[in-house]
Amino acid sequence: IGLGNIGFYHLYSIVKYAKNIKILVIDRKKKNFIKIIQFFGNKHFNVKKISLNFRYNLDFSDEIFDFLLISTTSDNRYSIIQKVLKNNKVKNILVEKISASNFKEYINILNLLKKKKITNHINFSRREYKVYNYIYKKLKKLRSQKINLKFIGFNWNLASNIFHFVDLFAYLNSDNKIYIRRNELDKKVYKSPRKNFHELKGRISFYNNKGSTIVCEDDKRNSIKNKSNLLTIDHKMIKFVINEKKNLLIEHNKKNGTINKIKFIMPYQSDLTYKTMNKILRRKANLPSYSESLKMHKMLLKTLTTHIIKYSNKK
Repeated sequence: IGLGNIGFYHLYSIVKYAKNIKILVIDRKKKNFIKIIQFFGNKHFNVKKISLNFRYNLDFSDEIFDFLLISTTSDNRYSIIQKVLKNNKVKNILVEKISASNFKEYINILNLLKKKKITNHINFSRREYKVYNYIYKKLKKLRSQKINLKFIGFNWNLASNIFHFVDLFAYLNSDNKIYIRRNELDKKVYKSPRKNFHELKGRISFYNNKGSTIVCEDDKRNSIKNKSNLLTIDHKMIKFVINEKKNLLIEHNKKNGTINKIKFIMPYQSDLTYKTMNKILRRKANLPSYSESLKMHKMLLKTLTTHIIKYSNKK
């Protein structure tokens, strides 16, 4: 459900790699659906035995879905899930972040999924990247998982994308509960590239029960310092610096002083979705569920929405 932007690449991935599958696409516009058909051609669908159908609305019933993927904007998630589950059976749900626009809706979705006993995941895709799986395993071998994570960048849409890095922090630390440490966000609310949404700049930090910290910063001065888009994961025994744009991981072993430079491949969503779907169906996915992300989302949503409400009214 939802074929704009990332939704298009979700469908592209499934059509590209899947076979013997029935796919129902729901969106208000048909152009991206037609684009997929024209790109792959009828032969591809016939050879791989893919049935692809399109609807403009949610007016269908008595269907059984092994996998439901929702990639609409967050402001209508609960109503969509509610409508689909009312008259249909769903076994697995994957939802794009941000998983809900406010905490009340988040709880409503969580309760509904629990009532229907549906396996659910939120698409924080970095948990499925090999580079972060590698770092996770490295940290897991150490006696203490206490880390200091920093993401310093410029113009990276902090208000929406911070969820990715806080979730990565939770994944690497095996701890989903966070607390606000310091709010140094700008006292100005910016226009988001997406209609009817807001963005923030500045610096904000959190900590967890293990004593680990995360700092995220979006500041124009970072572009001058040439430090944009660098992710640092610092442990007392080892330090990782990740540049996703350059596909480069620098690993510094503090004990023996060795520095290891590792090139990695950043997967495109058009390659990742099908693999993620299969892992979910086999109960092998690293992605968090709604309940696992509850405490993290509560703190983040409360902090960001309170800040936006407070300063968006100042003219």
